[in-house]
Amino acid sequence: MRGREVEQLSGRRGGHGDSLCAATDTDVRRTIYAPRMSRSGLDPDTALDVLLSAVCGRHRYATDAAAVIDELRRVAGDRVDILARVAGSWVGFYGDDHTRTLCKALLEIPGALDWVALGRARRDAGSHGAPMVRP
Repeated sequence: MRGREVEQLSGRRGGHGDSLCAATDTDVRRTIYAPRMSRSGLDPDTALDVLLSAVCGRHRYATDAAAVIDELRRVAGDRVDILARVAGSWVGFYGDDHTRTLCKALLEIPGALDWVALGRARRDAGSHGAPMVRP
C-alpha cells in the first residue's frame, strides 16, 4: 500500500508504520482485495495468503494464541480454505519448541492438519542457490 492509501485507511498521519497499525483488519483486507492489486502481480488469494502468513510470523512467539487466532479469522473473513492452508503449512514449516503455543492453536483451525505435510516438505527442501564451486 502506498502511504497516502494507508493514511486514508487510518484517518491520520504519523511516522513510518504508525498509520498501518491504526488501520483495521477489515480496511486492510478491503484494500488488498481492491482491483488495483492486480498491478502488483498478486491475485487476491495470494495477497491474502501473504497477509495471513505475516500475521503468523509477527506473532510467532506469542504466549496468548487466542488473540492471534482471532486476528487471523478477522483477516481471512470467509476464506477459511486459505486460512487452513496457511495455518497448516506454517505449522509444518516453522513448528518447533519455540512456536509450540501458536502451532497448537493453528492446528485447531478446521482443515489445517491437511496442510502440515506441505509445510514440512518445503522446510526439508532446503534453499535454492547456485552450486558451490570449490577451488
